[in-house]
Amino acid sequence: MSRFDLHFDTSQARLLAANLDPAKLRAIKLGAASAGFQSEGGYNGAGEPQNNWAGWEGRAGFAASGGAARFWQRYGEDAALLSAHGLRVFRFSLEWARLEPGASPNQTGELDQSAVEQYARIIATFLDAGVEPLLTLYHWTHPKNLSADLWLDDASPARFTNYLAIMLPRLLNALESLGHRGPQRFITFNEPNMFAVATYLAGRFPHRAKGSDAARKCLQNQLLAHLSATTLLRKLYAERGYEAPLISFNNNFSALYRLDSLFVDLVLAPQAKVKRGNLEEYLNERERGLARAMNESEGTLASPRKVLRWAFRQLEGMARSGLRASQFTQLADAAYAFEGAPLDYLSFDYYDPFPWNILGSSTWGNGRGFGPVVDEWDWKPHPRGLSAALKFYADAAPGLPIWLAENGLAIRAVGPRHFPRSDQARRDLFIQAHLYELFRALADGVPVEGYLHWSLWDNYEWGSYQPRFGLITVDAVGGKVDRGLLDAAGVPALESLSAIARAAAAGNPNELVKALTARRA
Repeated sequence: MSRFDLHFDTSQARLLAANLDPAKLRAIKLGAASAGFQSEGGYNGAGEPQNNWAGWEGRAGFAASGGAARFWQRYGEDAALLSAHGLRVFRFSLEWARLEPGASPNQTGELDQSAVEQYARIIATFLDAGVEPLLTLYHWTHPKNLSADLWLDDASPARFTNYLAIMLPRLLNALESLGHRGPQRFITFNEPNMFAVATYLAGRFPHRAKGSDAARKCLQNQLLAHLSATTLLRKLYAERGYEAPLISFNNNFSALYRLDSLFVDLVLAPQAKVKRGNLEEYLNERERGLARAMNESEGTLASPRKVLRWAFRQLEGMARSGLRASQFTQLADAAYAFEGAPLDYLSFDYYDPFPWNILGSSTWGNGRGFGPVVDEWDWKPHPRGLSAALKFYADAAPGLPIWLAENGLAIRAVGPRHFPRSDQARRDLFIQAHLYELFRALADGVPVEGYLHWSLWDNYEWGSYQPRFGLITVDAVGGKVDRGLLDAAGVPALESLSAIARAAAAGNPNELVKALTARRA
């Protein structure tokens, strides 16, 4: 693997900064992202909320979630930390299993009012600190009694929306009692495309069924639930006289169109004035455009990677036959019948965008078993592709603002010991490289509004604490939670992101160049 480093020099950074509109630069919001189950702690133990991971975590070779980062108790520290470093947004989730712990499949259960009020206090604390809370309504977990295969049930969109119809008014009431209106920005479903693949094709998440039919049904039901949840949120906010909420869902970006952008384009097709009879032709055209853009972003590849890329491109034909608009008729019907815009902004997550890079050997002792798929610390960063991805997404809905909802780098660590990445990538350089490309897209006219780093602290990565994504390190093994201000490799990543955020907020091109090119100890 080649060594990771910045792909631009100071003179290129100066040229970029000179081409940035200071007003647009000041409007960019930088922050961090997280998820409740991965960070709050206190799930699936005796007397604790039980979610769909209750029977999976703690299996042989799998770590239990335990205390995680203790966000449930220590959110005040986190709000103060983000505010002190000039980070203006924090994304976190409202966990269904905590809010409706006794949920059953056929009817909504009693809400835990204490959990509702705690989430209201968390939201209010961030608002008071000047940090915008971005709320995710579903981040891959739900109450245990709703079954691992909840989203294979055609009644699941209505079940989810009914839960929100009871929970959200109580949350808004609790916020009003604290002197706040509801937050403005929401993500309904986190990475519905990756959830379907990881659960029903890769078998990495709790499941009973398997196969492509299950993956398609899961994905379609989540996106149908997105549409119904969007209608509900807008109605609730209008009834209270609030400013309209801003709503999206965030796919995990993939260079294979049918694993990602297809579904965004499908729900947006009516807004793009695509006739229903021309839908498949439109999606095929968009697919060809993404392939061109991402191939160009790769530049010159080593021969072995060229062979893998070619092989995976041949799979696009198979994906095309397995993922067509005609196989999502119910979703297409709902999109064309939907009143208003299905998305108020665009958002996606960007890690390693190339599926052909997942092939390889996992690391012995990784905590989740050995196999032919590489671990998170062997994902291959490709910052050059980010500007191409931002432009491609923007073309789907000209004028809609875009948020990068997650972007991060994993370092492997076991307890306090970390293992250097094979490409020697550092989190500060990773942040600088990707934000350079984000600002490059902004200079080219892409309406980028936000960047969220995954994550603020190391978290529970679905069965393991070894992948460390945090700006600051958290050793949470065995329920012990020790926080530090450096990342797992001892790199001042938070300082790096903070410097860029402050320079952008000031609209200062000179300080932005320094922040994008600084080498920190």
